[in-house]
Amino acid sequence: MINEASPNTFEGSISRDMLKSRIWISDKLKETKIPIKKCVVLGSWYGILPYVLKKYNHIENIYANDINEEYIKISEKLNPNIKHIKGDCNRLKYNNIDCVINPSANDIVNNGWFERIPKHTTCLLHIGNGITKGCPRDLNELKRMYPLNEVYFEGKLNSIDNEGKFVRHMIIGKK
Repeated sequence: MINEASPNTFEGSISRDMLKSRIWISDKLKETKIPIKKCVVLGSWYGILPYVLKKYNHIENIYANDINEEYIKISEKLNPNIKHIKGDCNRLKYNNIDCVINPSANDIVNNGWFERIPKHTTCLLHIGNGITKGCPRDLNELKRMYPLNEVYFEGKLNSIDNEGKFVRHMIIGKK
């Protein structure tokens, strides 16, 4: 669950800051020029990131995963051409998936989701300021906790919401 100042509502999922981060994810993924045919978005929330990826990155098959049935129902309305998977991302099987995107790696305490990703799979891992104990708080912790064999992008995005300034961090690479 996202615990940032954007409320945990559909309106919060389309706040200026959240949209800015989703577009940043899309743009940086596109800049890597990695061919992606099948992608899964973990913790897809209300489906805004899958929508952006489908529209601007032209990924053929996107799977939106979330544990919350209400989020999935709204995402299904917004994204009728995207496959939805309700369930714990720590138990997913990544059959023939080219890319795994976790836009809120600082909200998932268990690392099972990462451990299950096959080698040579493209990963995009994104966090806001550290929110959940035991999860990465910055770019260095993100890289240490979720090591990638090849890194194509790493960076940060300065953000601001109604509680003030904070930083988002992201890495893209191959496991």
